[in-house]
Amino acid sequence: MKRTGFIAAAVMAAMFMVEPSPAAADPIPLKTLAAAARAGDGIMFGSAIQSALIDPDSDGDETYEQRAAAEFSLIAPENDLIWEVTEPTEPTREGGEWVHNYAWNRAEEVVDFADRNGQTIIGHHLVWHSSVPSWWPRMPGPDGKPIPNPEAYTPQVVREFLQDRVEDTVNRFEGRIGYWSVVNEVFAENGSWRPSIWQRAYPNPVPDSYGYIADSFRWAHAADANAKLYINEYGVEGNTAKARALYDLVKRLRNDNVPIHGVGFQTHRKLTDGLTGFADMLRRFADLGVEVYITEMDVRIHDTATSGVELLQQAEVYGRAVRACLDVAACKFINLWGFTDAHSWIGTVFHIGWGRATVLTNTLAAKPAYNRIAAELAGWTAPVQNMAGWWRLDDWVAPDDAAMVASDVSGHGRPAAVAGFALGNEGRMPGYTAFRGNGVSTQATTTGPVLQTPQSFTVSAWVSLTDTTRDQVVVSQDAATSAAFSIGFNVASQKWYFSMADTYAQGPGFYQVFSTVTPQPGAWTHVTGVWNRAWGRLVLYVNGKLNAAVAPPASFLPKASTGSLRIGAALNGRHLAGSISDVRAYQRVLSDAEILDATSLGYFGLNGQTGDTSFFLRDGSSRPEVIRWLGTPDQMPNALRLTAGPNDSTRIEAVAVDIRPQVLRTDRSYSVSAWVNLEATGDMVAVAQDGIHRSAFRLGVRAGKWSFAIPSADADVVTMQVVNGPTAVAGWTHLVGVYDAEARQIRLYVNNVAQTPAANVTSWASANTLHLGQALDAPRWVGGIDDVRIYQTPLTLNEISLIPARS
Repeated sequence: MKRTGFIAAAVMAAMFMVEPSPAAADPIPLKTLAAAARAGDGIMFGSAIQSALIDPDSDGDETYEQRAAAEFSLIAPENDLIWEVTEPTEPTREGGEWVHNYAWNRAEEVVDFADRNGQTIIGHHLVWHSSVPSWWPRMPGPDGKPIPNPEAYTPQVVREFLQDRVEDTVNRFEGRIGYWSVVNEVFAENGSWRPSIWQRAYPNPVPDSYGYIADSFRWAHAADANAKLYINEYGVEGNTAKARALYDLVKRLRNDNVPIHGVGFQTHRKLTDGLTGFADMLRRFADLGVEVYITEMDVRIHDTATSGVELLQQAEVYGRAVRACLDVAACKFINLWGFTDAHSWIGTVFHIGWGRATVLTNTLAAKPAYNRIAAELAGWTAPVQNMAGWWRLDDWVAPDDAAMVASDVSGHGRPAAVAGFALGNEGRMPGYTAFRGNGVSTQATTTGPVLQTPQSFTVSAWVSLTDTTRDQVVVSQDAATSAAFSIGFNVASQKWYFSMADTYAQGPGFYQVFSTVTPQPGAWTHVTGVWNRAWGRLVLYVNGKLNAAVAPPASFLPKASTGSLRIGAALNGRHLAGSISDVRAYQRVLSDAEILDATSLGYFGLNGQTGDTSFFLRDGSSRPEVIRWLGTPDQMPNALRLTAGPNDSTRIEAVAVDIRPQVLRTDRSYSVSAWVNLEATGDMVAVAQDGIHRSAFRLGVRAGKWSFAIPSADADVVTMQVVNGPTAVAGWTHLVGVYDAEARQIRLYVNNVAQTPAANVTSWASANTLHLGQALDAPRWVGGIDDVRIYQTPLTLNEISLIPARS
């Protein structure tokens, strides 16, 4: 422990340095910090290296070689094991067998280097759709004659060749390479199979890459049973179509006993990435029983960036990735894709002009990213467990999974076994799933109690009812013979309720508080029950609003719970007919502001990154990548700054942030909150969500006044339904636009002052991108935008006053 404290103190002072520090000022290597991290459990830390730079017989770089040896416990040959390098000349056929002309010299240089320095090697990659040798179109067929058209290769010929490629490569380095990236980048962005020569060799009625993937893992394992084998992919650090497809593939491989040991997350990122859902993704895959790795990390920065702000943003992204790995026990290594800007592939291959993607400068001086990584490794402590339990209920499952489990993402390790195939159903938003109860047998149950019910606690859930003709339970926790508490729907009153059992069974034996609002079937509603022991009250919130409270008599003593927490059911057999999402349990009383915050569909803090810290964990995408920020020089930015001319959408500065998938259901009540600051005059839009022809709403400036507007239809010719506020002026201003579907009204609040609402308003469903800084049919924003919050409920002035001022 003393050693860990010393390490932390040694690196924390360097963490926020903007100017690169000399290499000599970093005496504690990253590999040492990584080995001591996680309370000594440790991870490996590595980098891709290039054989040409460590080859003493050529033009090797001694300084590069020394730093690679000193810093890393793990290395990967950057391109020295790919197919076009290891087999640069075409094979021949003799006696019906392949005769290969392998060239192992470059890979041997790297493996020898690792052996000399006690480093573990990542073999990168065995099978890839790319790096195809130039001779491939001339590849000999079964008769030994060249086949001029690759499409004409018989499946058997290609499969034989692939088996040779995998087995020969792994055999060559058996016992010397500890990890193999067996198959790389098998999915397109939409989650479909990526076409490849290997896929075509395994024809199915619908082309399916599974065959070559499964075979490649089996062949590699047969060649070296001690090597760890993983599948590698980019663009899966968040909840994307590609990530879901990869998850299904890994589950399929595991169910078929294919020897896959891990999943590699490449993690090539840009400065604005929040990586808000990264730890969640790592946990999802780890729950399949595999290890997870960060395999190719870099964070691109433009060569023309001149201030220290970009370096700090880069450091933040690296730091968030390291933190995500450390927070997930199954994450075993972090590997950078190059460690010095002098030799970064990003600037020459992938993104010309973006060559400053690594953690060291051209002269091997430490950048803020290096210092941030060191500080995260040295200073990591286990996350504070704010919740007693948190079941997102958006677990990725197949409909026929025999043993569904709802993961507890609070960190307390209280998963809930699911009965009745209830997971994987339609969720609150496209791309997200939820628990769906059949009203008869479905439920999710923990193995023991989560909450101490005599003490203060808070429980919340999103719920959508499909049946209002009977009593139903959303969440409960068992006592000996009944529920110690339950939240649900009461058919007699047609209201939500929160109920607690009395130990002494005086009076009715339990006490309830009922909502004043009536649930609408099919509408997602956020319901929160609070037992405030200090005040002696049961309190019920609906959609983040304090709705009702009741004070039991002074003799009331809540019944202690010794049994399971149940989602979608109670001990007495009542079940929910409908959907549940995002169940949270706290062993304390949440404040009104915290409860409102839990109802958010999106929260974009815009402090130098575009991530969403709400339940949905979306990363907004900046367009183009070079965007500007506001804040103190040489410190992390505190707001987004857009600088396009009001009527000029072609300039490079005409930027916006796009958030996908769909954020709001605009045909239902909603609220949009944003802090804005003007730098120009004229009509402008700060926040909008697209339909097909029109944006469904615009929050910004119209005719010189603060404005919230909704077009009457998604059409070319519309009536604009508008609420105007006071004259728009420079300076930070808090705007909240509200659409109240029940009242058919739109409202605008400017700095917490209500403006005259517009009546008889109708809205319509939009299912497209949410934008910060533009709309489909209005000029772009010029100035600052900060602290954007989205709610699927019509906020009142009281709730709006709970939204904190911009930090």
